[in-house]
Amino acid sequence: MIFNGLADLGIKYDEVHVDLAVIKLQNKQHLSIFPVLKRILRKLMLFPEVLKDFKKIKSCDVLFVAYPGHLDMPLAYVVAKLTKKPLVYDPIITLYEAFTEDFKILKPTSLFARLLYLYEKMIFNMPNVLIADTKMQKDFYHEKFNVPLDKIKIVLLGANDRIYNFSGHINSSEKIKVVYYGLYNPVHGVEYMVEAARICKDNTNIEFIFVGNGQTYEYNFNLAKKYKLKNITFYKDTTEKDGMDLLKSADIFLGLYKKSSTVNRTIPNKVIQGAALGKAVITQEGEVLKTVFTDKKNIYFCKANDAESLADAILTLQRDTKLRKAISLNASKLYLDNFTPEVMGTTLLKICEDTLKLKTKHNATNLA
Repeated sequence: MIFNGLADLGIKYDEVHVDLAVIKLQNKQHLSIFPVLKRILRKLMLFPEVLKDFKKIKSCDVLFVAYPGHLDMPLAYVVAKLTKKPLVYDPIITLYEAFTEDFKILKPTSLFARLLYLYEKMIFNMPNVLIADTKMQKDFYHEKFNVPLDKIKIVLLGANDRIYNFSGHINSSEKIKVVYYGLYNPVHGVEYMVEAARICKDNTNIEFIFVGNGQTYEYNFNLAKKYKLKNITFYKDTTEKDGMDLLKSADIFLGLYKKSSTVNRTIPNKVIQGAALGKAVITQEGEVLKTVFTDKKNIYFCKANDAESLADAILTLQRDTKLRKAISLNASKLYLDNFTPEVMGTTLLKICEDTLKLKTKHNATNLA
């Protein structure tokens, strides 16, 4: 998204990149010694690319490490020192927090978790600039990993307007589709969505569509099967690219429902994606979300860990078509004003100007 934003602004960027197949990270076995070593060895494939593109790297103004770049940072740090280039890192998430708190596949006291914490503390302090997506996330990086506050800069996490864009059409009937799209992370609280579908099962005007696969898929699929729910359709093997027609067919876009400190201090990309599509998004309220969104104006907040609250929100928006339309239109406007790739790119360039003291006008900045 940031690269798209830079391109929209006429800024040149080059990629030094090896396209690797995604390896799952869903349970303790995926974090055992051999899978972890395999991940590290795979990352060594970046060395030949660095050597091949070293001239390109030397000619750039800024080295930017994008997500998922946790294993790229040590090499990027060495290259930045050799070329005397400023280094910017956008981790998006902390793996330590994700694995111990959100996915709960590591105990915070385990040896691996402690090593992961020390590794993240090291790499978060390596760059000249560390990107956070909210002020609360910035404060968290400072408090948890001792990163100096003046090194952490905020770039709001947006949604890719090449994929997530508003068609302009809003359904005005009470026959609606409620869509969840995601990787079934525990923090998404998909079980509350299934419970909400159970509560709404006698309302034949509400259809639930679940797109994606992941850690809690089997549990939630079996839960829906246990309840004999006819109002949910699962699209397990549908990807983001293949599932856009399903996502765009939504009248209500589902966010996150499991209480979590991560959700409280960040703006979930799922929420921004729903806003970009011009959908009425329902999600749990969070401190950061409330600083950007207004309940029943451009979003609909429900309680965390509460299927009845979610079901009540769905039923309200199903029946109140005027409110649903207003939330959809206002969400789209909020996205266009604050969360497009161009806004993200503009913010990054301002950081380059103010923090790194680089001239970024007239296409003068190259980021690799």
